[in-house]
Amino acid sequence: LPSVRNLWISSDFPEDKELLVQWTLPGAPSSVPPGSHAAVRWHSEKNLSTSRWRRVDGFTSSAVITDVDPDESYLVSVFPVYNQQCGPPQSLAASLQHGALMEVVSLTVVSVTKTTVTVMWAWQRKSAPIRVDRYRLMLRRDTDTRSAF
Repeated sequence: LPSVRNLWISSDFPEDKELLVQWTLPGAPSSVPPGSHAAVRWHSEKNLSTSRWRRVDGFTSSAVITDVDPDESYLVSVFPVYNQQCGPPQSLAASLQHGALMEVVSLTVVSVTKTTVTVMWAWQRKSAPIRVDRYRLMLRRDTDTRSAF
């Protein structure tokens, strides 16, 4: 099984004391075999023996993790599962106060044409404090502005 893609974790702390884990499925939803699902595992980075698991239906691409400690950081992994076989996980560190503990580095414009702009960046693990809350890419031309979050 191919791993999930575009794993991201966000938090609305202090309003909500939960982590929202989101991902995209590889390929079209129709390509997800019947009976498949995702297994989400999370544990404190300080205490690996505290692993917890949640099963998520195969067509669902998100999970909410509750009962997390605001003073802990967690490693969250998403495994694709089909016929009792696990595919490779995608993992990301996160905390309730900061969401994903990642930061953009090496942001570069790769190419520009009349109709497209291609931008490339890398994600780097970052422990608190995270300097930004979200990233937004904007393309401006005269009075026309387009954004992507």
